[in-house]
Amino acid sequence: RLRVCLNCAPFDPRALSYPLDDVTLLVVNEIEAQGMTAEAAPHAALTALRTRLPKVTIVLTLGEHGLIYAVGNTIESLPAFAIKTVDGTGAGDAFIGFLLAGLLRQLPLTDALIRASAAGAITASRHGAAPAIPTGEEVTAFLARPSVWQ
Repeated sequence: RLRVCLNCAPFDPRALSYPLDDVTLLVVNEIEAQGMTAEAAPHAALTALRTRLPKVTIVLTLGEHGLIYAVGNTIESLPAFAIKTVDGTGAGDAFIGFLLAGLLRQLPLTDALIRASAAGAITASRHGAAPAIPTGEEVTAFLARPSVWQ
């Protein structure tokens, strides 16, 4: 079975005409979620997306506030990592890349989200986009540090 991940970044209203029911994993940030639902509050947007797409796993990233995600009727959250943001340019790309890499390695969703969040945080703590993206070893070392959560 083909699994499809859609990251609506940056948001374009044409995404609303896509066959979103066929998506396995939908990843959006607050702005993209609002564009897809007309709901400004993240939890309301996630609920609206979940109602519209009950079979789709939805991840809504919240920057310095972590993320919330829905799998079926379950909504979970993860806090952000405590970092000093230098440049957030490539953080979303790092997040998506590490999330998909984790899922391809068959990590449980929560574990893949934690690694992806760490990769995004490390990236945001550095200058640049692609050069700021960490290696897998850097993410593992970052997660091994005490008190990395906000």
